[in-house]
Amino acid sequence: MRDLVSSRLPLLVLACLLVLSALGLSRPSSVAAQTRTGHEFYYYSDDTYTELVGYQVWCIGYHDGWGITTGYVDIEDYPYCPNG
Repeated sequence: MRDLVSSRLPLLVLACLLVLSALGLSRPSSVAAQTRTGHEFYYYSDDTYTELVGYQVWCIGYHDGWGITTGYVDIEDYPYCPNG
């Protein structure tokens, strides 16, 4: 019985670490939330930045957008947030 527990313990620890890291990566950090506030994001299909496939704008208490997000993004200031 002791051998069974000791052989499964590393797998259990690894599984717990994977779940915890996935939970941490699935939601943005407070730093990411602060940096995206007051910005609009234009998402493109590839590195030519010619085909727009998504858009998001972030303000405090407000978010709007459409399409998909990609790694090809152009970030601009958005000065029209109603609450700064």
